[in-house]
Amino acid sequence: MDMQGRTAFITGGVSGIGLGVAQVFAEAGASLILSYRNEADRVAAQRWFVESGFTSPRFVKLDVTDRAFRRARRRSRKSAYSCEQRGCQCVRPDRRSTLRRL
Repeated sequence: MDMQGRTAFITGGVSGIGLGVAQVFAEAGASLILSYRNEADRVAAQRWFVESGFTSPRFVKLDVTDRAFRRARRRSRKSAYSCEQRGCQCVRPDRRSTLRRL
């Protein structure tokens, strides 16, 4: 999968399944926007990406139940992919998804 020039927005992308998904997208060449809640997890994830030779992702501190998530989600509509860890639903940009449907 070639993701050069594309962006992936991944909620919970600094630990667990979300981090694994982020790593796969990074290996495919995507730019990343990762949300997080825990600062220590963000620091550890950033360290992993830099030490592994990837560009550091952009990080957004938010909770998916918060209004900030909805704002970030609207900004990410230009992303190639959006992976939301609330059930790990991956959505292509041509398929509209809303929080109400998730």
